Amino acid sequence: MTASSFRRVSYVPPPADFAVEMPSRPRDGDKQQQHQRYTCGSYQAPFDFRPFSITTNNISLGSGFPYTQGLRDLGITPEQWLHFSREVVNATKLTKAEDKAAWTAGVATSAAAFPFIMVFGPVVGYYAGKSVHKKTLVKKVKEKLAKEGDLRSTLREWNEGLFREKGIQVKLEPPTLEGEVVIDARPGASPRDMQKEARRLARRFRIVLVPFDPRTHDEGPWWLDDGPGSPLSSLSLRRGGTSELASPVSPLSRAASTSIPERESWVDHKVNAAQASPFSGIENHPLLVAEMQGRPAAAEMNGGPPAVAEMNGGSSPYDLPPVYVHELEGSPIARELSADKEEEEECNIPAFAFASLCSLPVSFLCVDLIRKVSNTGITEAFKADSFKEKINLGVGAYRDDQGKPYVLPSVRTAEDRVVSAQLNKEYAGITGVPEFTKAAALLAYGPGSSALDRLAITQSISGTGALRIGGAFLERHYPGAKKIYIPTPSWANHAAVFKDSGLEVAKYRYYNKDTIGLDFEGMVADIKGAPEGSMFLLHACAHNPTGVDPTPAQWKEISNVVKAGNHYAFFDMAYQGFASGDTDKDAFPIRHFIAEGHNICLAQSFAKNMGLYGERVGAFSIVAASAEEAKRLDSQIKILVRPMYSNPPVHGARVASEILNDKALNQQWLGEVKGMADRIITMRALLKKELEALGSKHDWSHITSQIGMFAYTGLTPEQMATLAKEHSVYATKDGRISVAGITSGNVKRLAAAIHAVKP
Repeated sequence: MTASSFRRVSYVPPPADFAVEMPSRPRDGDKQQQHQRYTCGSYQAPFDFRPFSITTNNISLGSGFPYTQGLRDLGITPEQWLHFSREVVNATKLTKAEDKAAWTAGVATSAAAFPFIMVFGPVVGYYAGKSVHKKTLVKKVKEKLAKEGDLRSTLREWNEGLFREKGIQVKLEPPTLEGEVVIDARPGASPRDMQKEARRLARRFRIVLVPFDPRTHDEGPWWLDDGPGSPLSSLSLRRGGTSELASPVSPLSRAASTSIPERESWVDHKVNAAQASPFSGIENHPLLVAEMQGRPAAAEMNGGPPAVAEMNGGSSPYDLPPVYVHELEGSPIARELSADKEEEEECNIPAFAFASLCSLPVSFLCVDLIRKVSNTGITEAFKADSFKEKINLGVGAYRDDQGKPYVLPSVRTAEDRVVSAQLNKEYAGITGVPEFTKAAALLAYGPGSSALDRLAITQSISGTGALRIGGAFLERHYPGAKKIYIPTPSWANHAAVFKDSGLEVAKYRYYNKDTIGLDFEGMVADIKGAPEGSMFLLHACAHNPTGVDPTPAQWKEISNVVKAGNHYAFFDMAYQGFASGDTDKDAFPIRHFIAEGHNICLAQSFAKNMGLYGERVGAFSIVAASAEEAKRLDSQIKILVRPMYSNPPVHGARVASEILNDKALNQQWLGEVKGMADRIITMRALLKKELEALGSKHDWSHITSQIGMFAYTGLTPEQMATLAKEHSVYATKDGRISVAGITSGNVKRLAAAIHAVKP
């Protein structure tokens, strides 16, 4: 049976009947096989995974059965699996006397066979003893599986206990030269490749995990009687003189299995793509179908066209098992997790087909589908709306007064200069373009700052990359608790970035929904209440998403509280210049913290203030206690960045460097930044004015008191949904709007829409 490492799949097997005609095993006194037709009624299996096996690390049972992702997906903990596998090993291991006898017999046999080998005698003796030891162990395991004892008792207890709770049953299989094994087959694997893999796994001990089937539980977790409980239970496959009963996984449990012929009798198996196969949903992935001896077998499912596999006789030229049956489009049995369904919605897969649907050795087909990532759903809904006067207030990028993307003239000029210079495309180095990082530090910390002489800085993949570098650095080297506190609310990506960096994320109070302003008392109280030496993420200016910033006096109080708690400040400055229109004013918190003796780290982004969104220009810097310490920090940053992305892109950094280092161009840019900030401030005032002109009973002063690109309106998720549905105004459901999306042409309509949902 092929097996794949799938994550969780939720599904509801619809009612379905399965009918199949196949040979039954000869009864006592019968000389000919009789063909019987079985019908298996509707059955919904309580499992959501495909059977798979776990083999020992090597051919020795003592090497143990490793913990795998499949076990994790089933909710089995490493401790539970270790406990179970140890009990299995202990129940099967040889006694001291048996162990000694096996090794002695092996060495003695070797000595008798090679009496004149002196140099290699010990080596030959060792491997001969090992071989006899393994054969003895395999024989003992088979004997213990055949009769009641501690091994069967152990398996039964676990199957009726933990494993039944998890919806599975397990079976221990010893090494074998013939029979069946559960194998992993890579995409497009040939029968010969699959035979080779099966042969390799057959040399090891295996624990096979199958779904729990209440219909056959009384018969044992993996053994079926001849009754109609499973239409395949009567099938007897004989290869190499052995007989194997069908697995009870499902009525099609044999439809994903491969037989191991006699030793050294491997053959090429031909491939048959059956037309009108009722199996579909995983296009072009093969299903292994075991041949039924004697005559063709037809499987009729869900009322669709039958899938016919000609087996051992009749007119079929494909007389060597197994036969590949490829799934075709348009089949009645299809996975129905379509693109228009929400995340976590169930897909319909018939129970009998589920165990046979997939045949990739490592497949990501059943990885959870996240339907909406961040705010992309807003943009998609906006694009799908055909209303001409629709408004998009969800985008986090600046727009001009016509609602169009805006490229700063200073950026155009700088880019022309970079292109005309005909610079090479060589790597800039791990820490990026040095002219850019030096200028970025001056912009943030200010000329003459004491931090500049003890600073470790690197170019980053914009602000997100800077946060990730900082998070990873602190996770590795911060001497205190690896936990960072972020404000409530904060930029949606903050928690994800820090969690992926290995840090624990906690929250501190920041926004007061009642006042639609800063919860300064709550913020200070949470900083004071945090354990000594905690890490705090602080938005330097233009807080995203609320637009609520502390005043300079409040920043001074925050600095004092952070210092008193011996805490560490991590600043995120993505909007320098965008808040007030003055880059120096917006950098006040950072410069004040440095002046007060804090050693901080800082993430900078030039996406917003230079409009370099797609160029991904940013910087991460950390202030050290001394220049000597800065060298050590710089070396560690390089070690961290090298395997992360190796070197940053150069074009955007060169453009930013040109703007920051050319005096005239820098002044032009500062004027353009102020112009963008002023337009946003103007749109805030206009929106407030229009709402008041409509006679709104609410206080909208928070619209103008907030700062930066975003504004928290105070609208509820229900009101935001109504804005989108009835007024074609799109924004995040938490009430945040991008003021940059407001224009002199749409502000009246926006005010009317807001007034309609919140009169």
